[in-house]
Amino acid sequence: MSAAIFGTKRRGGAAAFRGFTLVELLVVIAIIGILIGLLLPAVQAAREAARRMQCTNNLKQIGLAVHNFHDARDGLPPQILAPYRMTLFPILYPYVERQSLYDLICSTEDYYGNKSFSKGLTANCWWGKTAPVQLFGKMILTDEERRAFGSVSCYVCPSRRSSPAYLDDPSEASKKNYSQYYAGPQTDYAMVQAGGTDGWHFSTTKDRVNVRGPFRMAKSNFQYDWARGPNVMTTYSPRDSFARLQDGTSNQILIGEKHFINDTDVSDNYPTLGLCDTLGGDCTYLCAGDNGVGLVSTIRTFDPYWGETIALPGEKLWNSAHKFGSAHAGVVNFLMGDGSIRAISSTTPHDVLYALSVVDDGETIQNP
Repeated sequence: MSAAIFGTKRRGGAAAFRGFTLVELLVVIAIIGILIGLLLPAVQAAREAARRMQCTNNLKQIGLAVHNFHDARDGLPPQILAPYRMTLFPILYPYVERQSLYDLICSTEDYYGNKSFSKGLTANCWWGKTAPVQLFGKMILTDEERRAFGSVSCYVCPSRRSSPAYLDDPSEASKKNYSQYYAGPQTDYAMVQAGGTDGWHFSTTKDRVNVRGPFRMAKSNFQYDWARGPNVMTTYSPRDSFARLQDGTSNQILIGEKHFINDTDVSDNYPTLGLCDTLGGDCTYLCAGDNGVGLVSTIRTFDPYWGETIALPGEKLWNSAHKFGSAHAGVVNFLMGDGSIRAISSTTPHDVLYALSVVDDGETIQNP
């Protein structure tokens, strides 16, 4: 055999192999580094594509839950049962395979004996860490139960964060007045709201018939209870069916990804903002109040002044809590009335977005 293959021979018959020089080793390392540099963006892009696909699947699951609720209850799920009661997201628990959480909400009582269906857990000191529950030494939920509410995976976009997602105990002095309406599980999705400022807040005395979005407050029945007062809710029924979507289900936004600010230092620029505004509406989705307390966590709008356009990732605006947005570059995923998912560009004009949010403008919008 040729010595060129096995190396040159030394005395004693041992083969001598020439090793890498320092220059050659550095060249190899540099080439490997360049290849990794070229490969890393492709890997990151593939991961983001997978996360965006999961986000799409989340909205599809929510859309299926909305349609199954409609079939079972002969109507669309309500935006909220009544002020300070459950919103659409916990109402859909049985239809996203979280029946146990729904049962827990409906059966657990707070210190005053209020069950959550009537008020209870969704409003009165959800985590049991604020007065009066803490003063009386009674914890309503266990840590395991709190984590379970924060671990509904289809309510969380994986590009933004991973489950569980919940706000534990907002106890800063500026937030104590409404802290019981802030703490709880969080979601990265929100219902679309249309209809101006009169339809922005909820009220037990109005049906808000002028609200032009797809979801409205439930038809709820109340009764007087000697221990809990006159506003104990007993039953509810849906207010609307899919017939409300007069422009066609494929032309109607139901739910989309919501923009919120992760950086709490925005409060330095806007010190008067409450917790929901500071975090861009990222408080509990369990309940919403009559005057907007917790409301911005569950809805977004394209109404003039409040929303208008889609916010860009990381954009810090004083009205960020009212805007749709996402962690995906350039697009936001939206659930349409027919159950399909539409990725809408962040640069879509306002008039197109608003037309997709209202139910009765008579405009058929092509896919933006």
